[in-house]
Amino acid sequence: MGGLGAKLGFRALGAVLLVASSGLAAAPQCQSYVSKIRGGAVGFCVHRSRPDIAPMQNEPVVYFFHGIGGDSKSWIDNGYAEALDVLSPEENFPPFTVVSFDTDKMSFFSDRGEVKSGPRAYETWFITEFMPYIEKTFSVCGTRKCRGTAGLSMGGYGALKTVLKHKELFSFVGVNSAAIAPLNVWENLGDWNAYFNRHPIGPWQGHLLLQEIRRIFTNREMYERNDPTFLLGGLRSESEMPKIYLDVGGQDYFGFQEGFFRMTKILDERRWNYASYYEPNGGHDIYQDRRWWLMRFIRDRINESF
Repeated sequence: MGGLGAKLGFRALGAVLLVASSGLAAAPQCQSYVSKIRGGAVGFCVHRSRPDIAPMQNEPVVYFFHGIGGDSKSWIDNGYAEALDVLSPEENFPPFTVVSFDTDKMSFFSDRGEVKSGPRAYETWFITEFMPYIEKTFSVCGTRKCRGTAGLSMGGYGALKTVLKHKELFSFVGVNSAAIAPLNVWENLGDWNAYFNRHPIGPWQGHLLLQEIRRIFTNREMYERNDPTFLLGGLRSESEMPKIYLDVGGQDYFGFQEGFFRMTKILDERRWNYASYYEPNGGHDIYQDRRWWLMRFIRDRINESF
C-alpha cells in the first residue's frame, strides 16, 4: 500500500491525475501513511470526479466507508469508482475528491470499547487525525458545507453514524444497504432470535455477528451513543440534519430493511426532507444498481453548495 508515499503533495497528485485531460478516467491513487493514533500504516485511496479539470483549493470531499471485510480499495472493488468515471463526464459532474480508507474488517467505524488511541480507535482517528491529514496533504475542503460521507453496508452505518454524531462537520451522507439495526444490540436475545429467524441470516450467523458488535459497543448506553437512528431522533430540528440518502432491499440478507423503516419512520413523522429508495425484491447487493444514484445524490449536494 506504500504507493506514491505519504509525502505526495497535492500538486504532484494533480499532475498524475491530469493524464486524463483528454477525457479518459484517471484511476484512483492508492497509498498509505503512518498513523500516530493507530500506531501503524493505514491505506487509503484518492479519486477525483473530474481529472480533466485541475485540482482546486478546498475542493469538495467525500469520505467513503467500506463494508464488512472491505478496505480502502472497496471503493474500486464494489464498482463505485467505475460508476463515478462513467457518470461524471456524461452528466457534467462538478469537481470533487473521494477518499476511501482502511479500518478493521469489522470495525463499525467506532472506538472499540470507547478506547481513544491504539489500532482500534477508529472514530477518534478518523475525526482528529485522518481528516486533518487529508485536508493538509491534498488541500481538499475543510468546512461543513463541502464535506460529506458515503458508505456501503457496515460502511453505510459508519457514514450515517459519523455524520449524525458530528453534524457540525458534514453537510450530507449517502448510503447503500446500510447496516441499521432495528433495535439496540443489547436488547434481550429473544427479540434478536425472532429477528434473525425472519431473515436469511438465521440465528447461528446472526448471533456470531451480534457477539462481535457487542464487543465493540460494550453496553446499551454506548450503543445508543453510536446508533444512527437514536442520533437522528435526538436532533431538535430539520436544520440540524445533514442531507440524507439511503436505500435498502426488501429481501436484504441481514434484514436491514427493518432498520431502514425504523429510521425513515422518524423522518416521515417529522416531515423532514430526505431521499430514499426501497426495492421490495432487492437483496443486500442492490448497491450494484443504486451506486449510480448515490453518485448523483453526491453530485446534487455539491452543486447545491457552489
